[in-house]
Amino acid sequence: MDSIKSIQDIEIEQSRLKGQLQKNSNPIFALYISIMAVVFSTTINLTFDLSDITNYFIRMIMTLLFIVLLIFLVNKGILPIAIPYKNNIQFYTTALDVLEDMKKKILRERKYKKRR
Repeated sequence: MDSIKSIQDIEIEQSRLKGQLQKNSNPIFALYISIMAVVFSTTINLTFDLSDITNYFIRMIMTLLFIVLLIFLVNKGILPIAIPYKNNIQFYTTALDVLEDMKKKILRERKYKKRR
């Protein structure tokens, strides 16, 4: 009877941890990157339209500079936000693995007790 209760407790805790993992998988990072890309794309297009740059080599260099700047700003903006989420996700995943191992151990012990 005691092992059934602890298995139920483990399943409840697993459900709670799975809910936390789903909450932490936040799509805000993808939204941030796409908004930054739209802003930079608009800036590049306006720059090229207003300046009438006809030399394609200069346009290519400017485009590459804007892309490098975009990548730098996205990394600078997202990394401080993403690191705590990464640590939480790693913790919850490890906790789920431990709970699954505990559940298997309890079920194995119950199976051996029934055989005796």
